Amino acid sequence: MTCTVPGCGRPHHSGGLCNPHYQRARRGAPLDPIKAQTHRDGCGYPDCDRKHYALGWCSAHWEQKRDGRPLAPIKARRLGAVCEIPDCGRKHRVKGLCAAHGKQADRGIDRADMVPFTGSRTVRPPAPPRPDAPPCAHVGCSRPATAKGCCKAHYNQLLRTGATRDLGRKPKPAKTARKPANALPAGWDKPARKPTAPPLKAVDHIVELKPKPLDPADAELVRRLLARHGCEDLAEALGVAA
Repeated sequence: MTCTVPGCGRPHHSGGLCNPHYQRARRGAPLDPIKAQTHRDGCGYPDCDRKHYALGWCSAHWEQKRDGRPLAPIKARRLGAVCEIPDCGRKHRVKGLCAAHGKQADRGIDRADMVPFTGSRTVRPPAPPRPDAPPCAHVGCSRPATAKGCCKAHYNQLLRTGATRDLGRKPKPAKTARKPANALPAGWDKPARKPTAPPLKAVDHIVELKPKPLDPADAELVRRLLARHGCEDLAEALGVAA
C-alpha cells in the first residue's frame, strides 16, 4: 500500500499517507508533492575534496559560512605529524605544536623559550637566581618580602585580620579551676538547722475514734436498714442491734 496523494509513490505510514505527508497533515500544511532529496558527493568549494556536510558545503566550509567568515581553503591535515619543538616527539595537535606546547603558546610563551617534554615530566632549565628582596616589614621577621612589604605568612595575616603578629602558636588562655560536678549553688552548702521539737513516733499521727451515741430514732432506722440487707453483724458492731 502506498500514499494516497497523487504522484507520491512512498509507502503507507498512517491515515492513508506516507510519513512526510502525514507530518504535514498534522501541522495543517498543504499536501504538496515531496521533492526528492539530492545527495551531493562533495563540497561545493573549488578544489575541496572533503565530504559533503550541509547546504552544499563540507563541515569546515559550512562553519565558515555559518559564522559569516569569508570562505577560504582548508589546510590539509597533518596526519602523523609531530610537534615542531626540537626533541619533542609528541603527536601534533594544533599550529604545529603538541597539546602541551600549544597551551604554552596560548599563555604567550615564545617558541624559542619552550622546552621539550620527556615522558610525563617537563625538562625545565634551572630557575634564575632571585634578586635580593627587602626583609618583611613586621618587626622581628627576617623573611623576604613578597607582597605589600610583608612575607607570605604575614601577608596572609594582613588579609585575614588586617594586622600582623609574631609567627608561632597562638597563646592559649589560662585554665580556670573547674568546679566539681556535684558543686552546690552559693548559699546551699549551709549546715542544716537542729530540730527544736522531738521527732514524732510512727503511731503519733493515729487518733483513736470514739463513736458518738446515736439518737434512738436514728438507731432504730439504721437497725431496720441493716436487718433488711442481712447485716446483723454490722449492726452489732455499731451498737444498734436489738
